Amino acid sequence: MGTDLSRSYSDYWRRNLSSIESRELVYLLKALKKVARHVSSRVKPIEWKGISVFDEGKIVLDLSYVLGEYPVPPVKVDALVGWVVHETLHVREMSSFVLYKARGYSKGFPMAQKRIFLQMIEAGEDIYVNHVAKGSIWEFYLNRAWKDYYPRIRRDKDSIISILFDIWRKTFFQEGFRPPLGLSPLKGALDLLQDFGHRLLAISKEKSVMEKALQRFSLYQEMWSSIYPLVRDWERSLITDFPDLDATDMYKDEESGSGSDEPDISLPRRDIEQLKEMLVEQEEDLTSQIRAMVKDGSSVMPTFFWEEDIPCDIMPDPGTVKKIRAVFESQRQKSRRFLHSVNRGLPFGKIDSRRLHRLFIDGRLFKEKEYEHRHYWNIVILVDASISMSINKNKADADNWYNVQKAFSSLYEAAKGYRNIIQLYAYYEQAGRCFVSNLLKNNRLYTLSPRGKTPSGQAIMAIALNMNKGHRKKDLLIHITDGESNCGIDVSEAIRYCERKGIRMITIGCGYNEQIRDYLSKTYKNIYFMKDFQELPEALENLLRKTLT
Repeated sequence: MGTDLSRSYSDYWRRNLSSIESRELVYLLKALKKVARHVSSRVKPIEWKGISVFDEGKIVLDLSYVLGEYPVPPVKVDALVGWVVHETLHVREMSSFVLYKARGYSKGFPMAQKRIFLQMIEAGEDIYVNHVAKGSIWEFYLNRAWKDYYPRIRRDKDSIISILFDIWRKTFFQEGFRPPLGLSPLKGALDLLQDFGHRLLAISKEKSVMEKALQRFSLYQEMWSSIYPLVRDWERSLITDFPDLDATDMYKDEESGSGSDEPDISLPRRDIEQLKEMLVEQEEDLTSQIRAMVKDGSSVMPTFFWEEDIPCDIMPDPGTVKKIRAVFESQRQKSRRFLHSVNRGLPFGKIDSRRLHRLFIDGRLFKEKEYEHRHYWNIVILVDASISMSINKNKADADNWYNVQKAFSSLYEAAKGYRNIIQLYAYYEQAGRCFVSNLLKNNRLYTLSPRGKTPSGQAIMAIALNMNKGHRKKDLLIHITDGESNCGIDVSEAIRYCERKGIRMITIGCGYNEQIRDYLSKTYKNIYFMKDFQELPEALENLLRKTLT
């Protein structure tokens, strides 16, 4: 599809405009969120840089790019739409999963070598998602974003490695792109990148998103073994080390469209606070709800529910699946022995001999048995995902988090076909905030990298506030942790709230000395101790058997 960059497309559909700065910035952000939802069902939070407390896991947009003229000119809106589409396509095509695998693969690399490896993959993923958008309306917006917006956020402008990968991007992004003069030192590496680039695009023809992501990662491993010997001497090289290389023409168009000559406009602090208030989303209301439930509101941390986008590729353990499935089957057999009610006068079901006279009146001569749901449970498993969970403890065969993923995968597989509701969450602290991440959504398991402190009380309260909603089942909260809570509200307050709400809570703890065991036994009351996380599947099976049957 050819694109005319002299035109603006957003002018045709954007209707909520304002000449008032704060209102226009809110309207624009909402419009960009709608665009993202058109591209993918899984969308990262979208925020303005400077308004966002931290940037990780979000699409953070350069606020200075749109300041100064309101409503924001359609050309700038097009560029922002393009960047949001670009980032959302990365989510849809599982680029974060590819990078997650790459970080694990490069864990033992020297820092400079690892940086080049990840830069190569980021450039490759940019080329791939750009190709995925070819032939759609998003192609126009992407072209605008790469021309007008990307130059503002481009990093390491003087690094020869960054320039190498930028040239690689441009040869696929821009038709008729002319490489800079004096390119001979980079030619071997560029030719190799070109060949691999075409193989990368061919992967888009595969059907499964997961399969495409795994194939791309495999190709990047092959690329790295070929490309690194050619670039290893350039780890710290700058463009000034290549006097014959003239990249001026390559970035000339970008600089003219990037707004680099515009004055540096910043938003006054008063306006930033006003904008923050206008951008408060429903998830932030959780903080005020928690504060209303505790005695000491000063210890409450801002608390958010979060959606992870890295699929879990850990396979379930067949032995564990079989054992947990036996627990659910025993529960099912037990529930069938209890009384059920009969719903009569239905237009469908089994014929009810008592209602045959209704045949010529309204045809409602059918009945159905309704089994009581009170024998099934809403099972929520909440696991500590603080940084300590990534450590290999007690000389176990694998780190704690791997064993958690294995147990979750097995539990989810075992629960299929039964009436219990299974929900899986992980929690951690970052930038002074508590995040409760959903690890099971739309019948797919997700994972994350453990980080931060352990806000156990805060996370338990957040989960408890959202239980007992929309179902008649009994509630079971299983909390898994390897340490004491060290930030947020006191755990005892969260436990008391669970008791008031009728939520049965059990904690599974691991790796404590006797002193801490005594403390935790008094705090949690109902706690099960493990030697290490390899015992987690057995612990889950035992607790479920005692509770459900």
